[in-house]
Amino acid sequence: MQEPVDFTKLEALLGRLVADMMGKVPYAAALAVKREGTRVSVSSTQSSLSPEPPTTGVVFTAFNGAAFHESGTNNLDPAALERTARDLADWCASRLVAGAKPLDPGPALRRSWDLPCKVDPLKWGARQKMDHAAALQTVLAKAGGKVRNATAVVADLVTEELFVNPVKSLRQRLSRVDEVMQVVVSDQGRTQMLWDGICRGGGYEHLGWCAPRAAALVADAERLLTARRLEPGFTTVVTDPQWSGMLAHEAFGHGTETDMYL
Repeated sequence: MQEPVDFTKLEALLGRLVADMMGKVPYAAALAVKREGTRVSVSSTQSSLSPEPPTTGVVFTAFNGAAFHESGTNNLDPAALERTARDLADWCASRLVAGAKPLDPGPALRRSWDLPCKVDPLKWGARQKMDHAAALQTVLAKAGGKVRNATAVVADLVTEELFVNPVKSLRQRLSRVDEVMQVVVSDQGRTQMLWDGICRGGGYEHLGWCAPRAAALVADAERLLTARRLEPGFTTVVTDPQWSGMLAHEAFGHGTETDMYL
């Protein structure tokens, strides 16, 4: 099992490897990413705790005058990183477009960002996370007489990223937490499911949002038991600016993102 990534040491190494690649190609860059976290789920019938799929690796990018090419590895041994960077640069250099000019990497910049986090999820033990989810599940299960199943989820994900090109070195650490509740109610042969929760940037200081809203969630679910079905056909929907922006982003926004172009 690999040791945790030391991004301070990795920054200097990637800077040197990118500089070596620039001796062969018009543009080169490297992106290192590390992700880790856990997900706890407690329902009326079972409990589980599982790690988020861990991700650790480096992707090198090189430009041969016509197209960008990439090569990645999750082997963080310096020799393996050097070999990956060298092989990519050599491959692109062998296919270099005649007259290719260096790309403008933008202004020189060295910055580091750390999202404010009062309660670091990585410092909470599995027992603490499980106890919080169990307490929320109990509140939800007792919020109404028609509740047949209540589920509480507590999850966290911490991401570290380091981007290096010929003149830039940018680092960031982002932590995200989820607190979610889901309820299933039934009455006279009809069943409804409803959920609510938050996904916030930061740490476990955001936990506690769901419990005060559990009763309202169950009440809404119980009202849905008597709701009539929607008639098929066209319906006029009016959304506020937040939802309009969300729909636009998901419908076509992702396809227009070019945040990693250089």
